[in-house]
Parts: sequence; structure tokens; C-alpha cells
Amino acid sequence: KQQYNNLANFFTSQVPMLRYLWPRDNPSLQLYLVASMVFMYLGNWFSLKVPFILQGAIDSIAATGFNNLKTGGVNAALLGLADPIRTAFILYGCARTAAVVCSEIKASLFAHVSQNVLKKFAYQIFCHLHALDSAFHLTTPSGVISVAYVRAVRGFQTMLLEIVFSIAPAILDLAMVSSVLYHRFGSRFSSITLLTFTFYLLYTIWMTQFRVKLRQELVEVDNKRNGFLIDSILNHEVVKLFTNEKREIQRFDSYLQRISKLSIDCTY
Repeated sequence: KQQYNNLANFFTSQVPMLRYLWPRDNPSLQLYLVASMVFMYLGNWFSLKVPFILQGAIDSIAATGFNNLKTGGVNAALLGLADPIRTAFILYGCARTAAVVCSEIKASLFAHVSQNVLKKFAYQIFCHLHALDSAFHLTTPSGVISVAYVRAVRGFQTMLLEIVFSIAPAILDLAMVSSVLYHRFGSRFSSITLLTFTFYLLYTIWMTQFRVKLRQELVEVDNKRNGFLIDSILNHEVVKLFTNEKREIQRFDSYLQRISKLSIDCTY
């Protein structure tokens, strides 16, 4: 048990997201996570089998002979004259169906984990906001706090879903496809696949690091824009009292122009 705790502490320190994905005090959520990962593997396995089953169906048609199918009719061949063909197409349909079903079951099971994780994360942010001193709340507009809170929860949810539904399946697909290529065509094609993925990953990391500063500036300006919008609307009586509508509109337009420019820069 001590070794398990040490190993869990090591991984959670390296990847903080694991503290939320694998709550050690909640075995039921651990079970949901393991079950969703199992169905993710099964779904990818069935998806990988689909082209090979289709290949078997085509090979069965070729072995039966096109002339025999033409003479007896395609429907007749599928219903009885060419039993291997019928079996191959049935297996093809079952594999496609099983892949979709496993994907839906995985999403349903992971919903229990994701909602608990989001609840825990949002709860910790709310507690942290109340733990801050009064100087922070007096110097920070309430609109900025509100927008930052919503952005943090949504960003955490997006990152969580990307890890589970994009990154993890992609790594699993890479491992399975590389294994198939190695056993069927040798190490040459599997090495090419792994090298291509490695170069793409390194390029993605480099490009992400290059754009992260622009993205941070964009988020900061967008937070200020949303905070200004909320505070300006809440204090509309003061704005009208001093006939400052035009100045408020100009300030808001300056935020929009800055956001537009940074958004264009982030697309390059």
C-alpha cells in the first residue's frame, strides 16, 4: 500500500490532472474511469478490425468468382449461394455497430467522472476566492472575477475531454496501428508511422510554445473586456448621470479591436 501511495503521489505531482481523474477516496469513480478506458480500448479494437473484415468480404467475393455472382444474382449469392460472403458482411456490420456502441458506453461512463471532477474543481475555485483577502476583491473588478471563473471551469472541462477523448485514443490508436504494421509489413512501415507521429508531436509542441504568449495576452484582454462590460452595465446609472455613454462605447470598441487583432495573430 505504501508503494502504491508513493507511486500515486509521483504521478499526481508530475501530472496534476490525475488528482482529479483518479480520486483515491472514491472507488466508485475509479471503477467508472477504468470501465470507460476498457470500452475505449474495445471501441478502438473493433474500429481497427473493420477494414480487415471488409478485406475478408472482398476476398470472399473474389474467391467465389464474379461470374457466379452475376449468374445467380448478388442477392442470391449473399442469401445462400456464397455463405462466406454473407458471414463476412455480417461480421463487418457487427464490428461497425460494436465500435459505435463501445464509444457511446465510454462517453456515458466517463460522464460520471467528468461531472464529479468539474464539481470538485469549481468548488475549490470558489473556496479559494473566499480565502483571498479583501484587498484582492477591492482592487479586482467583479466582472473580471466572474469571467475568469467561468473561463477556468470551461477550460478545465475542455482539457479534461481532450485528454480522455482525443489524446488517449490517439496514443492507443498509434500503438495498435504500429503493432499491426509491424506484424504484417515489418518494422519499416511501423518505424515510418512512429517517426511521422514524433515529428508531428514535436512540431505541435513548438508551435504551441510559440503561440502561448499571444494566447495569454488574448485571454487577458478578453477578461478585461468582459469585466468592463459587466461593470459598465451594472453602473449604467452613473454613466448616464455624467453622460459618459460615448466614452464607454469607445473604451469597449478599443477592447474589441485589440481582441480582433490578437485573434488574427493566433491563427497564423
